[in-house]
Amino acid sequence: KKDIEQLEIAAELLDKNSPTGARLSLFLLDNLAELLMYNSVRMEFAWDDQFASVRPPKCSANKRRKIMDYFNDKVNFLVEEKKLDYDQEQVLKLGHRLRNEAYHNGVLREYIIIPITRAYLQTVCELLPTLWIGSYSYTNHNEVKDFLKKYDKNFGDIDHDSLRQICQTILKGRECEVSQLSVAVSDDLINRVEETIEGLKYLSSNGQKKSPDEILKWMQFREETDIEFGVVKSDEEFRELWKKVEQALSVFRPKVTLRTLESWKRKAERIKLEASLGVILAKFQEIDQPFLKIENFVSEAVFEYDEYINSQIHG
Repeated sequence: KKDIEQLEIAAELLDKNSPTGARLSLFLLDNLAELLMYNSVRMEFAWDDQFASVRPPKCSANKRRKIMDYFNDKVNFLVEEKKLDYDQEQVLKLGHRLRNEAYHNGVLREYIIIPITRAYLQTVCELLPTLWIGSYSYTNHNEVKDFLKKYDKNFGDIDHDSLRQICQTILKGRECEVSQLSVAVSDDLINRVEETIEGLKYLSSNGQKKSPDEILKWMQFREETDIEFGVVKSDEEFRELWKKVEQALSVFRPKVTLRTLESWKRKAERIKLEASLGVILAKFQEIDQPFLKIENFVSEAVFEYDEYINSQIHG
């Protein structure tokens, strides 16, 4: 009953058709998905222990702990057990990542959060009837019976079949349109990559005396090098530090260049041609995860440069 109520509230929040409503819906859906997986995994391990005397365990004790503690490890285990398919795997992993970004780091994903949350709702509606751990013949408690009346007056028990019908009712009209999702994530990536390239050109053309590629290389060098860029105490220390920096920079090979950004943009455009939910989200993640760090570097540098210019203008 509590699971169904949580699913209902998540659906109602998604109906607001706003990024904030979708984000709050995602929090509830991600929590419910993890609880369903946790209970399913726990049951698998219980069966494993019951037959430990006649067959070796599926997982070592260390791997078990990781599966029980971490979201993606649960997903991977249930994929191996064929309890999750490829599309569900990709939705769960991306949805959980976006939930963590929003909850911990304030990354809001305004342009894609609604269609991705629709995909998550659809996935949880698929998983609740299959992963739910419960009796096939549940008690006819009056509270449960009254609760179920709004779905079907004949429902007296909570079982896998009734859960499937309830989830179909909740999902109706809220399904993820794959064609809309592919366009949304493709356009999101394209626009962000273009903004990042423009940001690099802006920095390059405003007193930096470096090409966009040189600026991009320097940003990655600062992030990845072990050279300490602290305050130096003398001109001699500064010269020694800079000599060390120039030597290291000359042999540094950045993972991302302007050509890489252009390649990501072309790959993002092709996502619109995909018709598989899992493939769309996997290709989005393939670009988005390495790009996000670069995007943040550039946006922070543009902000700092603009702040510097403003301070010069206003004294």
